[in-house]
Amino acid sequence: MKQLGWLLLAVLPGCVAGSLNERAFYPQAEFRLVPEDLNLEAEAFVVPVEGALLHAWRFRAPESGGDVLVVCGGNSDNKELFLPLARGVVDAGLDVVLFDARGFGLSTGEPDLWSLVPDGAAVLQRVCADPATRHVAVFGVSLGSPVALAVADRMAERIDAVVVESLLVPRHALAQEIGGFAAFLTGWAVIPAGFDVADHARELEQPVLFVHGAEDELTELEPAAQVFAAARTARAPRAIWIAADAGHAPGIAGLYGGEYLAQLMRFLEAALRGAPDHARVEVDWNAPQESAVVELGPDAVAHTPVEITLVRELAGPLSARVFADPGHATAVPFPGAGAVIGAFGNVPAGEVAKRADGGWERAAPELEAERACLALEEWAYERLGYGKLLRVGDVRVFYRFGEEPAPEQLAAACAEARARLEETEEGGLPPDVQMARAELWRALARRCVELGDESGAGAAIERALALFPADPFAAVRYGDASWQLGVRMDDLAADVEAVAGLIRDADRRAELQRMAEGWREVQQERDLWLEDWLARQRAERDRLATAAGASVSEAEGRPQ
Repeated sequence: MKQLGWLLLAVLPGCVAGSLNERAFYPQAEFRLVPEDLNLEAEAFVVPVEGALLHAWRFRAPESGGDVLVVCGGNSDNKELFLPLARGVVDAGLDVVLFDARGFGLSTGEPDLWSLVPDGAAVLQRVCADPATRHVAVFGVSLGSPVALAVADRMAERIDAVVVESLLVPRHALAQEIGGFAAFLTGWAVIPAGFDVADHARELEQPVLFVHGAEDELTELEPAAQVFAAARTARAPRAIWIAADAGHAPGIAGLYGGEYLAQLMRFLEAALRGAPDHARVEVDWNAPQESAVVELGPDAVAHTPVEITLVRELAGPLSARVFADPGHATAVPFPGAGAVIGAFGNVPAGEVAKRADGGWERAAPELEAERACLALEEWAYERLGYGKLLRVGDVRVFYRFGEEPAPEQLAAACAEARARLEETEEGGLPPDVQMARAELWRALARRCVELGDESGAGAAIERALALFPADPFAAVRYGDASWQLGVRMDDLAADVEAVAGLIRDADRRAELQRMAEGWREVQQERDLWLEDWLARQRAERDRLATAAGASVSEAEGRPQ
C-alpha cells in the first residue's frame, strides 16, 4: 500500500497536468469579425517557435511615434475578440499588436499552458526588434495576465508598462479545479514556470495597471486582491481599478462603455509618454475596518470624485463614492465585519453627477444606457427561470439551466421587461449601444413567441429592427459579447420568421418572411466571403513563414 501511495503521488502530477492542459483552452479557428469590418489595416507577421507558427497583426496609428500595445488574450476565442479594442486604441494614438496563441485562429500547433510564456516572449521580442518601435506596453487578459507579468519581468529593459485585466491567480484556480490538498501536492508540477503572479507583481519595475471586476466569478477578486495589496509596496507605480458591478473580461468594457478606453489610455499616456497623473489615489487599508482613508496626489484638483472598493476576506467587495480634496485625508465609512485584504481607489475618467447625499454617479449617457441593457439582461435570466446568470460579462456558457416558468409567470416577466426597455429608451440611445438593445428586444420577442403573444412578439421585433444598425459588424465594441462578435443574419431571420408565424395579417406576415429570406442570402454571401478571406490569410501566413525560413507543416505538427 505504501508503494501504491508513492506511485499515485508520482503519477498524479502528470495526470492533472495533462487534464488541465486539455480543459484549459477553448480555441476558435474561424473568424466572424475581421479587420476590414472596422476599417483597420492589418500588417501581418509570423513568429516561428518550436512546434508552432504564431500569427499576428500590427495596426499602426499615424501619430503613435512607434508606441505600441501588445495584447495577450485569454483561453477562448481568438484575436478577433480584441479588434474593437484595437480600433479604439489606434484612434487614441497607439499602435496595437494582436496575436493568436498556438492552436488559436491563424496560428498553428496545439494549445499548451507551458508554451504561453515563451510564445508571448517571442512575439514581444519580434515587436521590439521592429526599428519603428519606441515604447512597448503589454496587456494581459485573464489567462493572458500571468503571461504579461512574466514576459514583462523577463524583458524589463524593453517593456515600459503592463496592464492586467481579470488577473488569474494560478494556484487559486488549480485549487478550485482539483481541491486544495491535491493542488498542494501537484502545484509544483502543474503550474508552468513563470506563472507566479504575486512575485512578478511585487518585483516589476514598470508601472502596472490592474483592472478587475468586483463581481468576477471566473477569476475571483479575493485572491487577485491579495496580489494587488502586496504589489502596492512595489517601487514602481501600481494603479488599481476595481470596477463596481462588473464581471469577467470583457464585461468591464461592456459595462463601462467609453470610460473603459479612457481609463486605459490615461494610464498608457502617463506610463509611455510621461503625461501627468492628475489624480493619483492612495488608500490606507490599515485604517479601522469600518473605514478607508483616501489621499490624493499633488496634481489632483479640489472635489475630485473617487470610487473606493474595500475587499474583505470571504466576503463580497464594498464600494463607496466620495468627493475628495488634495492635501486632506478623507475617511470613507464601510460598515461590516471581516479582515480587510485591501482598499483600492480610482478616479473616473468620465463626467460624474453629484447626488443629494454628497456621493456621485457616472453621468455619461452611453454608460447609463449600457448599464440598463446589461442589468436587464441579467434580470431576464434570473426572473424568467431559464438559468442563473453568473455575471453579465461571463455569460458564454457559464449559466445553469433551471425550471421553465409557468406561462403566467413568463407573461408577467415579459410585460415588465417591455416596460423597463421602453422606460430606459426615453430620449433615445447612443448609436454604440443600439445593437445591444436590439438584442434584448429580440430576446423578448422569442419569449413572446413561446407564449403565443402575437401583439407582444410583433411589437418587440419591430423595436429590434428599428434599432438594428445598418452595419452590425462595424457597430461591435470590445466588451459587447465575448461569445458572439457581430450578429449572424440567419439568426435574426429565424427570430423574424418565428414572429411571422404568429402574425394573422397575411401582408405583414409575407413582408417579414421576405425580409428573413433576404437576410439569409446576406449571411450566405458573408459566409462565402469569410471562407475566401480565411483562405487568403492562411496563404499569406504560409508565404510569410517561407520568407522567414520556417516550415509551416513542421511548425504545426499536422496538416490544418
